[in-house]
Amino acid sequence: MEKQTLGKRVVIRVGDTGEGQKLPSPVNILSIQNADQFAIQLNVTLSPPRFIFDSPALANIGNVQDATGEAGNTDLIVGAFVRSFAIIEWGIGGVSEKAEVDFSNGLCINLNASFVRITAALIKDAGEIISPGAYVFSAFIGPGFTKARNAQKTIHATRNGGTDQFFNAAPQLSDMFAVPVYSKAVTLCGIQIPGGGDPGANNQFSGTIQFFRGNPVAPFGLNMLCEYFFNESSHEPVNVPNGAYYFLVKNLTPTAPAAGANTIINVIFDLAI
Repeated sequence: MEKQTLGKRVVIRVGDTGEGQKLPSPVNILSIQNADQFAIQLNVTLSPPRFIFDSPALANIGNVQDATGEAGNTDLIVGAFVRSFAIIEWGIGGVSEKAEVDFSNGLCINLNASFVRITAALIKDAGEIISPGAYVFSAFIGPGFTKARNAQKTIHATRNGGTDQFFNAAPQLSDMFAVPVYSKAVTLCGIQIPGGGDPGANNQFSGTIQFFRGNPVAPFGLNMLCEYFFNESSHEPVNVPNGAYYFLVKNLTPTAPAAGANTIINVIFDLAI
């Protein structure tokens, strides 16, 4: 590992006949290990995921296919993609840590370690369609430095155990979620989609994120640490309170007059890695 750059590419098949909407298990992209006395500062780079379409008609859409037949993350085909994230494990001397990170647009982070493992995983929301094809994931690791603390983890706020991916009225509470490890700051972003209309045509998003020190049971206030308010004009990150292990989102967007209006909310955590 010392003074070397190591890289690897893997392919994950999705949407095979007979599998329906089942997603494959997480797949290891890259693993390296060396003696603990040779632990160094490592620059870890995850390339943006790419997709190979099964359909020849879709393969050339947007005219962004490269020589390998892969489509980049600019192919915004409705129903074509599911979301991906990476699981990064690292450590020294038998002590290891693990964090989940977004890398849809690629990611570069620094880790001080003698052991690193990178795993790719796919996740989809309720009602999302998996297009037949294959995901291509790649990563490389070498000694060096990059900008610190630019890793993020996005959680799509859902209700009813993830089966309802939208909020359809206000006020409503999301399901309870665990705060991602190494979370330092958080931003709440949302938009209302009127029934049959354009996003944002009616009411602008507003809501709060509530942090708890334990898995809350009624009354919530016994375990609540703090609550932050966000609206369409407030998108600056705020600090995740020390000791926060769980969170939920409250949708405060006024119900739109159009029937079938829904609010989509994403919680974006900045990670200290």
